[in-house]
Amino acid sequence: MEAKGTKLDKESPQKTKNESDFTIKVGEESIPVHQNVLIAASDYFRAMLSHDTKERREGFVDMKEVKPDAVKLCIKFMYTCATTVTVETVPNLLPAAGIMQLNALSENCLEVLKKNLKAKNCISVLKLARTHSFTDLEVKALELFRTKYNFGEFEDFAKLEKEGLVERISNCSLRNELALEVIINWIKLNVEERSKDILELVKLLDWVTPPSAQLLVNLWSEPIFTDSQECKKFLFCHLTNVDH
Repeated sequence: MEAKGTKLDKESPQKTKNESDFTIKVGEESIPVHQNVLIAASDYFRAMLSHDTKERREGFVDMKEVKPDAVKLCIKFMYTCATTVTVETVPNLLPAAGIMQLNALSENCLEVLKKNLKAKNCISVLKLARTHSFTDLEVKALELFRTKYNFGEFEDFAKLEKEGLVERISNCSLRNELALEVIINWIKLNVEERSKDILELVKLLDWVTPPSAQLLVNLWSEPIFTDSQECKKFLFCHLTNVDH
């Protein structure tokens, strides 16, 4: 998708033929740029370069926690009012565009995520939506996860480490039966290594309200659960209100 500016179009900054007078450093790369273009295109740089700041005096800014390729796309956007945004570039592009306060570019990233939201990437999109406060997109991604769950389609989910799984289950407000299915499917990818985590993961279910009959059936029909004496003890203690 070709991202195009709005505010920038009014000012129409043009790339000057003069030598650059400022440098953006990111990682091990140094990118020469022009202050007048940055000031016209970005509130972030306008605040930095319109006053007597350290960066203006030294002639460079060292940008951290962003990727060089993403910064280059942002620079292209500031010079041309357009750049190509793809699903692959969005995760790195959003933080850079946010820092530089390129709102039009951030909006284009949002549109790309909305148009490309699918079952196989909805977990990744959900995380991005929460990180960048895209509330409507978060609701759509979560609803897709809840209603269209098919473990075989969730390619990004299969790659999660335990910490990522815990975060997803804790944050997604899944119904117990679905959460258990997610847990069991994740363990089955590597039973030998992951089965030891079954009790910790089962405790992530909603135990405040009484478990449904379906959940109990699912638990007792799952060997990964019933093979764990700790899991069976936990469930027994919970059902009998014994301190555990």
